[in-house]
Amino acid sequence: MDDSSKDIRIISFSGFGNSGKDFVCSFIWEHFPELSLKRFALADYLKELIAIVLGVTVEEVDKLKDSDPEFRQRIIDFNFGGLKKYDPNMLVKYFIQKFEQNPFNYIITDIRYPGEKQYLERWAKESCWSVRFNSVYIKPRLEDQDKINFNCGMSILPSQCDLTLENNSNLRVLKENLKDILRRMDLL
Repeated sequence: MDDSSKDIRIISFSGFGNSGKDFVCSFIWEHFPELSLKRFALADYLKELIAIVLGVTVEEVDKLKDSDPEFRQRIIDFNFGGLKKYDPNMLVKYFIQKFEQNPFNYIITDIRYPGEKQYLERWAKESCWSVRFNSVYIKPRLEDQDKINFNCGMSILPSQCDLTLENNSNLRVLKENLKDILRRMDLL
């Protein structure tokens, strides 16, 4: 590891819904706790906003999202029809605000759009913090293709990310693939 390991690290995960982004984040916590990475999901802020608008709890929004495909689609529509029209980087700006209140190493589990990634990259370069930003595309396991949510509005491509994690085998292979990616980011 070089001196850049002292920099604050922000890693973004991209991929379709149910491709394993949160699982990989949890796997990193469990198998690489020395990295001290915190999870941040842009969608959590979106769910907080929706809970406020509907007058319900975030847990109730989660239950509705998981049980009602139409409600999940309405969340996506709210993001595109409202937030993204007002400010396409609103959710990323919220992350930056939270980061500046508590600078730490983060994994953002849901960067879905090229503009969000570009905004974060630009901010990392211009920030007063010494931030190193890496983006990782999570490829889903082949046997999980029927569970993937291809309607989540995601438009970022694997070629637009710095690295791609093949999540297409058993946990031992996943750990080796993650080790390789973490080494390429100078984290191990």
